[in-house]
Amino acid sequence: MSRRRRAITATLLLAVAWTLVACDSESGSESGSAGGTTTPSPTRESDGATTTSPTAPRPRDTPDSSTTDGTARLPQRGQPLADGRHAAFVTAVDPEASTVTIDVVQFLIGRDADEAYRADTGDTDGAPNDYYIRNNTTDVRTLRVRASSVTTAFDDDGSPAQRDISLDELPLYLDSRGYRAGSYALFWIVVSDNGIVGMTEQYRP
Repeated sequence: MSRRRRAITATLLLAVAWTLVACDSESGSESGSAGGTTTPSPTRESDGATTTSPTAPRPRDTPDSSTTDGTARLPQRGQPLADGRHAAFVTAVDPEASTVTIDVVQFLIGRDADEAYRADTGDTDGAPNDYYIRNNTTDVRTLRVRASSVTTAFDDDGSPAQRDISLDELPLYLDSRGYRAGSYALFWIVVSDNGIVGMTEQYRP
């Protein structure tokens, strides 16, 4: 092959690669809802009952993440969290120190949830309520919260509604919702430089 033909071939391959990267980035940017709101997925009927699938809310000011579904990759054991969005249980809150302790998990919906649920439990049915939380580690991390507020999934009267509260108010909110050891609130945590810049609770029916 002549030098000129090799140069043309290399240029074409580079153009194709850039096109694939651009398509992947566009796909990732379109997943999740804008403005920190939660939009229900289409309902799925099972055994005569209709359920609404929870969807991952898009926290405000979410930085670019490393996967096309809008979440950062799961961290390796003992490694710091990558910048991006992580599903995590909030296991402790220290307003005085401006920190929260979290347990990073996988929040799966739809077909992914069904497949993971069957693999983990041996149950042939699909995941209840069309979502499944996979938590394969017991690692917890304590991070400083730099966000000005926390977005919860329920109002004062227990109705599903997003609202912003301060970190000082978060312990009282979690207590009012009955969250305690073994039954933690699930939040989408936005991490930047090993600190939390956004917290949005995931609604669960």
